[in-house]
Amino acid sequence: MTDDSVLISFIMPALNEEECIGTSIRAIKSYSQGYKCEIIVVDNGSTDRTAEIVRSEHVTLLQARNTTIAYARNKGVEESNGRILIFLDADVIVTASWGD
Repeated sequence: MTDDSVLISFIMPALNEEECIGTSIRAIKSYSQGYKCEIIVVDNGSTDRTAEIVRSEHVTLLQARNTTIAYARNKGVEESNGRILIFLDADVIVTASWGD
């Protein structure tokens, strides 16, 4: 069952996640069709290609350098527009059944 009337915000803190963040973002996009979603990545000062990969996926990228994961999550919440918030780590890959 899908519901495109409620915005869902996926909030993902990241630090040097170039190996998995692209896959994680693409899985959210792939398996959230039928839902109204936004993806917000909060980069905590990555020194690898994390920010570049996030920008290439055309999702929201925020910077929160050298801070705690709680602060990064809260920064994502402040910028989100969703009524439903889903917090994911950058190495989490959602599956087709996430919305069941």
